[in-house]
Amino acid sequence: GGFESGKENWTVMNSSEVELKWNDTPKEGDGVLHFYDNGNVDFQVTQEVEITKAGDYRAYMYLQGGDGSENDEIYIQVKNKTTKQCMRDYVLLKGWKNWQKALTDTVQFNVGDVAEITISASCVSGAWGSFDEVYFYDNETAVSHTHTYSLVAAKAPDCMVDGNKEHYICKRCCTLFSDANGTPAKEEDIIIKARGSHDL
Repeated sequence: GGFESGKENWTVMNSSEVELKWNDTPKEGDGVLHFYDNGNVDFQVTQEVEITKAGDYRAYMYLQGGDGSENDEIYIQVKNKTTKQCMRDYVLLKGWKNWQKALTDTVQFNVGDVAEITISASCVSGAWGSFDEVYFYDNETAVSHTHTYSLVAAKAPDCMVDGNKEHYICKRCCTLFSDANGTPAKEEDIIIKARGSHDL
């Protein structure tokens, strides 16, 4: 649920922006995962769980904080690392103690699949806030949704890092499309592999 046992089960990227705080405006219990950066906020917190019961699973979290913008991207994501299916839900900073809930649609899992739960925040400089009450659970009824197409700009590869062709992604379920008409695309058709050699 919360962060009462610490964050040892979570993997934090860009950990300088994220810290566990006690009795600092928790929604429940004592611990919250707090973030702040006087530069741009950009971090992810992930946890993996091996599934022991097949079913449709979803996750939710609560967020409070401020000094963000309408262009911030803060979400919780559930991904089946075996099948690559994933679902996201987005939320924005609405003020101190004004807790906002993000709840994903369901992802199907079989026994032995690995679930990856991700909390991600990309915010303007000076944004601050805290996450609490993060839950991942089996949901008996699958939830359908309508795809929304978000443009992903083309990016050239370099010697070590892959690039990508221009494409679209559904921000709810992470499905890839080659155009805004909803033509399905595979990841291997979009990724442009890194050259694998340095420029001299």
